[in-house]
Amino acid sequence: MENSNRTPKEGNAAVAMIKGYFVPSTLLTADGQSVDSNPDPANGKVTFWRIATVRDGRRTYDDGYYASQPVAALITADKEAVEFVNGECYYPVWLANDQSGNENKYTVKRNSYYKVTITSVTGAGGVDPGDVIDPEIPLDRQVTIGVNITVSNWDDVDQSTGI
Repeated sequence: MENSNRTPKEGNAAVAMIKGYFVPSTLLTADGQSVDSNPDPANGKVTFWRIATVRDGRRTYDDGYYASQPVAALITADKEAVEFVNGECYYPVWLANDQSGNENKYTVKRNSYYKVTITSVTGAGGVDPGDVIDPEIPLDRQVTIGVNITVSNWDDVDQSTGI
């Protein structure tokens, strides 16, 4: 096992970082009290804002997507408004092998090919890759992106030569 770990956490497991564009189904006005609109994406992309609670330098996003920067009354001492330009988000996918048992589930084997298929996205990711990985959080918690991972066999190459 290449990166075997006894307690798999976000900080000690192999991750594929997915960059995508999220379009909320509805947007709130800046005061957060009413629905502004159903977004009409230009080129499939919508810029929106979210409110994040900041603790120990880490962001945790509150519910709600805003059409414009939220008003100052919604931003308290431990909160900040974060803009998602064109809805650009980052999602982590921890590479896992369900066939290797729970202790080694998040180990990555050398010379293996991992095929990741995104099956669903239920919310916006982080505004940058650092927003979506907390090194101390144990894996197998609820996620906002579902994937199927297939570990495919490699083709054997048999080669003989004389020197």
